[in-house]
Amino acid sequence: MERIVVGMDGSARAAESLRWAVDEGRIRQVPISAVLVWSLLDQHHEDASVAFDPQYGREEAAAALDAYVAAALGDAVPSDLRKVVVCDRPASGLIEVAAETSLLVLGPRGLGGFKGLLLGSVSQACLHHARCPVAIVRPSAAAEDERARIVVGIDGSATSQRALDWAVDEARARRCSIEVVHAWSLPYAYGYPTPIPLDPTSAEEAAHRMVDAAIDQADASGLAAPIERTLIAGASPGGALLTRAEGAELVVVGSRGVGGVHGALLGSLAHQVAQHAPCTAVIVPPPSTH
Repeated sequence: MERIVVGMDGSARAAESLRWAVDEGRIRQVPISAVLVWSLLDQHHEDASVAFDPQYGREEAAAALDAYVAAALGDAVPSDLRKVVVCDRPASGLIEVAAETSLLVLGPRGLGGFKGLLLGSVSQACLHHARCPVAIVRPSAAAEDERARIVVGIDGSATSQRALDWAVDEARARRCSIEVVHAWSLPYAYGYPTPIPLDPTSAEEAAHRMVDAAIDQADASGLAAPIERTLIAGASPGGALLTRAEGAELVVVGSRGVGGVHGALLGSLAHQVAQHAPCTAVIVPPPSTH
């Protein structure tokens, strides 16, 4: 279903995420659902109080969501915005609502996060288990006219190809440029007493072939500019991608790549990008098997 779901909890980060989601919906021409997940022990009040109400229920949650949306958007509430309240645990409720949608939008931390954490527990759980792409919204430090660029990391995996396809579609909708980033390292033959470096030329050529093949598979029609290629030798994938994301509008990566531990739901690169991205990060999962 073409719909964007954004998690709301009354925090400033959630309000910022809703504003980003509304802009994204306008760009994509996709409706928005603002979702508040509540329970008797996880109450949200329209006056932002933390008082416990033993009679708290759906009506009170709906009133709080109305207040949060109004505070975030003022008079700019889209006519097709849906407000949804769900009685559940926060992460599982959001994942369920977003199961068949096109994008789940979250702030890096909500009201319940510990000060100093870069990524809250709800955002982490959604990144691990959501079946749709997840956007972790952070403002870019670049000037408005300098960040019309999407950066996407690829490594030759099927999930990174899906991330590239998502990023290309987004660049087409935004009419902005897209940069593909791949960090490669020189392989070694391990022997005694020290490892012996292999021929760097063949490794570099293989990296270029992989990037070219991934770009050839993507539908680049209608892009405002040709896809840019950035290959970096000897750098860590996370460091290279985060460096190139400085001043970008979005950074996009697959949830797991070729180097992931078998069975892991979220790879180390995706986790690093979600934690430290200098702009909004979109983590794209593998195709659903459900």
